[in-house]
Amino acid sequence: MWKSLWLLDHLLGETRLNRSLDASRARLTAELEAMLVSSNRGGIQAIERRVDLGPDDFVENYLKPGKPVVLSGVAREWPAVKRWTPSFFEQNYGDVPVQLINASRQDLAGEQYNPVGSVITLGQVARDIEAGGAAYPRFVPLLHQHPELSEDFDKAHLASLRGRFGADMMFQFFMGGAGTNTALHCAIPNNLFVQIYGRKRWWIFEPKFSPVFRPPMLRSTYFISPVDVSMPEATAILKYVNGYEIVLDPGDVLYIPPFYWHQVENLTSTIGVGVRWFNIASILKSSTTQTLLTLLSTSPTIWQARKNRTDFIRNFVQSAAVKGRK
Repeated sequence: MWKSLWLLDHLLGETRLNRSLDASRARLTAELEAMLVSSNRGGIQAIERRVDLGPDDFVENYLKPGKPVVLSGVAREWPAVKRWTPSFFEQNYGDVPVQLINASRQDLAGEQYNPVGSVITLGQVARDIEAGGAAYPRFVPLLHQHPELSEDFDKAHLASLRGRFGADMMFQFFMGGAGTNTALHCAIPNNLFVQIYGRKRWWIFEPKFSPVFRPPMLRSTYFISPVDVSMPEATAILKYVNGYEIVLDPGDVLYIPPFYWHQVENLTSTIGVGVRWFNIASILKSSTTQTLLTLLSTSPTIWQARKNRTDFIRNFVQSAAVKGRK
């Protein structure tokens, strides 16, 4: 029933009829949370780590069932892990401009939210990191703008992990200092996150727990949450929710299935790259409801998002602006 109301929220938008259903949504959410409490289950566990996990094993035991896993150290010998540091980008790509977006848990909690940050260069980012600043380029299409950087990855191995119906391969670049973070969110692509430099902490939750995370309806191709899972004492229901926590080291690759909620914190200065692709079988298995919501998105439309699939920042700015207007 909650999923039906979620769909109605998307279809009806800010109408009087939709607002009349707010009480029903609140009641259903309370009932679902009460059921979780009465089950007296849940808790955070470590994600399974696998060494020498081959493509066939990965597809059968993690991609198809939709199960997070860490491919421990698989990228340790890749040139990106051996060469990339903030100084590397300052020296070789220091003049490249990047668009910052406001996507931390502190940003999304603000009343006057503006998704668009400043435009700075990678050289400025590197110097800001060294000075202990908060600049954090996220989801940057750097490897599409500078394809030579993608040659520092084993793209053949990455392609072998996409499964039979896997399509596309999109790269998103992240570089930030210690203490920077990204708020709880999820989206439709499959995601292999390559930890290149530094250490990063992740919290991950299954799509079935979406009611607990109270996502606002943005009519977007991705989903965000105001809940801060790094502070479970602030949201007592979290102790009854099954989730995962993991710290990635350089060379680790984390698989995040479609629509799995995740929140991230940089424990040190870090560099990472998210490798995204679409596998329709795993997408539908993860959440038919969120698949429908994504296909019916209007801010942007699925076709606009598809066109901008190598530049997620464009899609984020368009849909997050809806939150700022509410």
